[in-house]
Amino acid sequence: MKADSLTISLKTPNYTTARRMVERINQSFNGAAYAKDGGSVAVKTPEELKSNIVKFVSMIENIDVKPDNTAKIVVDEKTGTVVMGESVLISTVAVSHGNITVQVKEDAKVSQPMPFAKGRTVATPDTQIKVEEDRGRWVVIPEGISIRELVNAMNATGVPTRDIITILQTIKAAGALYAELEVI
Repeated sequence: MKADSLTISLKTPNYTTARRMVERINQSFNGAAYAKDGGSVAVKTPEELKSNIVKFVSMIENIDVKPDNTAKIVVDEKTGTVVMGESVLISTVAVSHGNITVQVKEDAKVSQPMPFAKGRTVATPDTQIKVEEDRGRWVVIPEGISIRELVNAMNATGVPTRDIITILQTIKAAGALYAELEVI
């Protein structure tokens, strides 16, 4: 079987992956490939391999191309699971997480009139309100850090995973997270 050209269809269409594939094929077969679009690459069969298309396809098949991945974070709120891919990027952002505790204590005080006075004994409430705020620590997460550094920075805030989910959602809402955030 002879073939002058073939078309490679990408399983997951992506312009960056198509460009990378063209570059890698053209390193092996000078000028043979071009991207038709984000989902397909056309390759001209070299003259010496037109009669052995299986060998040509096998050679192309064995060319390593790193596909472009969509930056994505998947969060399971029920279990508190967070999974992030390596292509997740963030802009510089400062994160603080603190807790406020409000305690309301009410005691009844008795107010009695002086002896021989014409007043009556009454109960009056004595309300005490105490507000405590744990000191939230600010953590600056710089732009372009690795996932390992992001996780370490999140852990440095001392918050549980379920609160980290809220922090990630807030970073996304602030426009500093360059990744798809999927909550399941």
